[in-house]
Amino acid sequence: ILKEETGSENVISEKAPEYVSDEERDILTKSFVASDFDGNKLLSQSEITMAISRETKQHILQAMRNNFRVFFSLDKMHKNGQVDWEEYFSHYVRDLLGLDEATIKQIERKPARVS
Repeated sequence: ILKEETGSENVISEKAPEYVSDEERDILTKSFVASDFDGNKLLSQSEITMAISRETKQHILQAMRNNFRVFFSLDKMHKNGQVDWEEYFSHYVRDLLGLDEATIKQIERKPARVS
């Protein structure tokens, strides 16, 4: 939803610029409506502040949940409530870097010679 200046009046428009996809427009519209607490089709500074705060808290909570899952998926060799070097290294080279077993063995044998 865009606020357009037309002469002396302000018009609320549901047009989106050409570079905004329909999916992006839908996301922005839902976000705007959810942030417009008083329903006046305008966002005040306090509404924007509350919306940003709410989204930030949701993002942090989701990240904490995901990190909890990742942590316990990494702690699989010793299952001691800690991620040690071997567990982290295994995750890093396989899952994050996507290296194959031959390359991993080469790194373990001669770490300075990996090309």
